[in-house]
Amino acid sequence: MTKRLAQLIPALAICLLLVAAPRTVRADGKPVSYLLGMGFQFATGTYGTSTRTDTIVAPVSLAVNPTDRLGFSVTLPYVYQSNDGVLATLSQNGTQTATKQSQSGVGDLTLLGTYVLVPEKPHLPQVRASVIVKVPTADKNKGLGTGEFDEGITVGLSKWFSKWYTFAEAGYTFQGKTSLYALRNYTTFNAGVGYQVSSRFRPTISVRGSTPMTDGSGYWVETNLDLFYLVARHTGIEGYVGTGLTAGSPDYGTGLSVYYEF
Repeated sequence: MTKRLAQLIPALAICLLLVAAPRTVRADGKPVSYLLGMGFQFATGTYGTSTRTDTIVAPVSLAVNPTDRLGFSVTLPYVYQSNDGVLATLSQNGTQTATKQSQSGVGDLTLLGTYVLVPEKPHLPQVRASVIVKVPTADKNKGLGTGEFDEGITVGLSKWFSKWYTFAEAGYTFQGKTSLYALRNYTTFNAGVGYQVSSRFRPTISVRGSTPMTDGSGYWVETNLDLFYLVARHTGIEGYVGTGLTAGSPDYGTGLSVYYEF
């Protein structure tokens, strides 16, 4: 317990700073912007095994942008997982049937810092770099996390062409070592294109995935259709549906998020 508390102190301190930060003014005279997000995500699949796993994630995130080029965010999800687990033998006829096993609880806390290295220009894309730290707040005994810190870095490009929006991002994650799982460092990617139908509505098609995260697992690749709608000046809704393209991906997934800027 003492070790777990010591691991959480830095993350909790950052959360308190983000939440309690005053409505300050940036060097350019504009107020610092904050973004609160809440969502719901569902995914199901066998992930290359004989067991089907259903996962529900309900994340809450808070982001702050001190400047146009610098941003920080913290995300804490609630996670529910259910899978076809133990095979029970029926004494009457000797047949076996799968029983459902489920676990739920707080997931891992994610800290993200992003900096725009090169602002977008007429003939140049925006170039940004991000540093990600996963804090092990999830219960590893329930299988909701690994119980270890992960660190990652990503580099992304994005560019507007009139009403078309394009982006591509690649990253690398260093996973913590544990005796519970045969974890591997992995590479991630995410790329897509969107179209600004109106000032409020933008659909986007993307492909994202990663190399195997554990020994014996497969590549994860899925494609998503995202729909973003600006309900009001400071409120947006984003929904998505997706399907896996490899055995290590979910069969399908869907989600809905609400964002409020203040």
